[in-house]
Amino acid sequence: MVICDPRYNRNIGAQANKNNDHNDVASSPAARLLRLRELKEVYHPPQMHRAIFKSAAKQYLEMTRQQTQIKLKIKNKFRAWQVTQLGAQQVYHLRHREKFLKQLNHPDLVGQFSILYELLQSAQQAQRQSLQQLCQLGKRYNEIQQFLKIPGVGPITAHLFDAYIQDPHRFATKQKLWRYAQLGIVDRSSNGKPLGYRRLDRNGNSLLKHISYQIWKASLQTKQPNEVRDYFQCSLNTTGNRIHARLNTQRKILAVMWTVWKHQQAYQAQKFIAAAQPELVTRTQPS
Repeated sequence: MVICDPRYNRNIGAQANKNNDHNDVASSPAARLLRLRELKEVYHPPQMHRAIFKSAAKQYLEMTRQQTQIKLKIKNKFRAWQVTQLGAQQVYHLRHREKFLKQLNHPDLVGQFSILYELLQSAQQAQRQSLQQLCQLGKRYNEIQQFLKIPGVGPITAHLFDAYIQDPHRFATKQKLWRYAQLGIVDRSSNGKPLGYRRLDRNGNSLLKHISYQIWKASLQTKQPNEVRDYFQCSLNTTGNRIHARLNTQRKILAVMWTVWKHQQAYQAQKFIAAAQPELVTRTQPS
């Protein structure tokens, strides 16, 4: 069985007439793509423990999204009842809730908000349990400890990167990894003439792009100088554009993590410091 990517094989079910299974199979676009070896497969890990690890990562992300949605509902509901001085995070904290609930001046409204706060507590507990399970499953993967040595990489980003990549050998080159992480470049032309601007490829996994962005951002916030910040500054001096330099640094972060994992090496800061100059040349327009 070949599990296909519908975005690339969208003509599989495009026949106008469908009346006989045997005829459909013989004449379908899927059969022609199979004969031409042009079917785009979706990667599935051969080991069950890898699939379970990725499922744990998905569950953690889902619990995080649910918590965010409940928080937005609480703030929007307060604002709907003219309670606007909510602060950034105070309205969610247990010790500050009574202060905001007293401004409602109606017991039925307080009961409605109490239900939302109970949902928030349940979502927060579920998120903590999901994160604990994710970290527990990640103990069997030694490469995560090497990821944590990279400036800006925390336990969550390290585990999510490992869970979603699953196997570094699935990417033959770092360019294919960048494209999967939505950091590749779309360059369309016809007869030597460009069709629109060069831009980032929208296909792929947006989470990996977000992970590389969070690592870059965290590396700039550290008090001590580090190799990721030095690489970004070097790229900024070369390109003269902050967005281009940031994208170059995001690509470098993913490439280093992928290389360390693929070759089972210990992380070395020189992998950033001794970066090749051609990598610092801008290759994209702002996203």
